[in-house]
Amino acid sequence: MSFSQRSGRVAAEILAEARVVNAVLTVVAPVDRPGSATPYIGSHTLRVLEFSGVPVMVVPLRRAT
Repeated sequence: MSFSQRSGRVAAEILAEARVVNAVLTVVAPVDRPGSATPYIGSHTLRVLEFSGVPVMVVPLRRAT
């Protein structure tokens, strides 16, 4: 696992970093809007899902209780 800070278009940077580290899986989270009962898949996540060369797992963020 690696962590780095990049700037630019979000989906493009996620995909680029996945290529750099030879990722076998990319994990992303859905958009969590305040006041929304359920998170939804945002445009960045959709682009990663569409253009990724490796499997992508979308996991929900844990809500504070």
